[in-house]
Amino acid sequence: MIDKLIDLIADAVKDYAGEAVLPTFSVTVPAGEDHGDFSTGVAFGLAGPLKMAPHDIASEVAVRMRAHTDLIDRIEVVKPGYINFIMGRAFWHGSLRHIAERQTDYGKSDVGRGKKVLIEFVSANPTGPIHVGHGRGAVIGDVLARVMAASGYEVTREYYINDAGNQVLSLGYSVLNEYYKTNNIKPLSNTGEYRGDYVVSISGTLASMIPPAEINEQNIKRITEFSVKSVLGDETRALPNSSIKEALRSFNITFDNWFSEKKLYDDGSVAGIIEELNKRHAVKQEEGATWFLSTLYGDEKDRVLKKQAGELTYFASDIAYHVNKYKRGYNGLINIWGADHHGYLPRIRAALTALGYDADRLIVLFVQMVRLMRGDRPVAMSKRAGEYVTLKELVDEVGTDAVRFFFLQRSHESQLVFDIDLAKKQSQENPVYYVQYAHARISSIFGYALTKGWNVDAIEQRDSYVFTSQEKRLLAQCLIYPEVIRDIVAKGEPHKLTYYLVELVGILHRYYTDTRVVGDDQDTGQRLLLMNVVKIVLKNALDLLGISAPEKM
Repeated sequence: MIDKLIDLIADAVKDYAGEAVLPTFSVTVPAGEDHGDFSTGVAFGLAGPLKMAPHDIASEVAVRMRAHTDLIDRIEVVKPGYINFIMGRAFWHGSLRHIAERQTDYGKSDVGRGKKVLIEFVSANPTGPIHVGHGRGAVIGDVLARVMAASGYEVTREYYINDAGNQVLSLGYSVLNEYYKTNNIKPLSNTGEYRGDYVVSISGTLASMIPPAEINEQNIKRITEFSVKSVLGDETRALPNSSIKEALRSFNITFDNWFSEKKLYDDGSVAGIIEELNKRHAVKQEEGATWFLSTLYGDEKDRVLKKQAGELTYFASDIAYHVNKYKRGYNGLINIWGADHHGYLPRIRAALTALGYDADRLIVLFVQMVRLMRGDRPVAMSKRAGEYVTLKELVDEVGTDAVRFFFLQRSHESQLVFDIDLAKKQSQENPVYYVQYAHARISSIFGYALTKGWNVDAIEQRDSYVFTSQEKRLLAQCLIYPEVIRDIVAKGEPHKLTYYLVELVGILHRYYTDTRVVGDDQDTGQRLLLMNVVKIVLKNALDLLGISAPEKM
């Protein structure tokens, strides 16, 4: 029904100013009830092209819409240029019926039909457990994937495994030296850089894979491969409950592909990229090293692809990986990166441009850091992880639902303060409890209604029913849910779904306070039908967040 209103606005704009100047616009629920049921600022997007005041444009658009009295009772134009709509009874009843009929499909669309999108997220080095910062990127990527899939896109979730290079070799040496330490063997000069109980656990299972006589530096490659598989979770003997894959499973995160960086070296892709850049005159040799001339393509300085000693850089393999993505035929590529990688994007886009690819197809969302608190006290670093608080530790203490919701309470572009004490509270102060309790409360109301002879599935809608102002506001909030989903897809901002839910539940709780849903009057049935559509929206939105919608709490 909101789409009908949007179409009416668009038709009025085209009638007045022509299709060429039609801007992107939205319909919102105003903050105050005295501003109508819905509002649009479409006139502000027309002010520049038409060189007119927004208020004057809004007045002209409103004139062309006032004939639609079957849906709209009244249109008001207010300064500086908003158009407010007071909707008619047919609109509200049509809306109630529409949501009830759509059920789990409400909010879904086919705007992405025929388009393939690859979302790469987490991609933490397989040298240690997933930490809290990775977890925030994980839920952002996962919810964006869920929302895009619900919008008709063919979505692939991918984890890029950095299983080549010095960092994984360092893990191998860390494990080997821990084994030496445990068995009173003189440690190597290269002791590795990784510490923690997970390193001890892996070293303790080495002998189950390699005969003790062969656990030495000559077999560092085998030890490294075993260590990487253990951290990932492909080898379950060492870390059955704390591997990367297990931590992600407990966080309700799954991937379609686990893409190995090592394979890019093994199949010659990395060497092939350097050769292709050379053919395009985009490299130079200087001081024995091979450099990509990235300054020719907008980067701030040239970048090394192959070091003087012949070692290929991570940048070289990253180029090969992104070229591989393009060759797989995706319409859109989305990366979820930590904020510390912000400077990395220009060089990747420069390389893609040099190789003839449309770099604008690559979108990167940069995720800011998480700061853990217990009330007003910062959380100390984890002793078990060695260097940081792991995602599994946080999930074990707080719960998957709370962690996912809290990670999405602010934009990925903003730093996040995560209050563990608040996340554990079972009160309205805790936003995820606040939202889940609303779903459970509606279920409880339906249970009570049954004892009074009201079965919500058997109630007939009466189009003569007159909705109260609070009920219109509650239904209006339900009606903008599909718009919220479209906005998330367009802007890559999944946190807007938690904002939306908190606002919806706030309206719902005020309605509870002022209204007895199950009463002795004949309008009880109509109020229950309204509660039913609210419950549908709550359930659908929580499903997209990967959060449970409890029937009782």
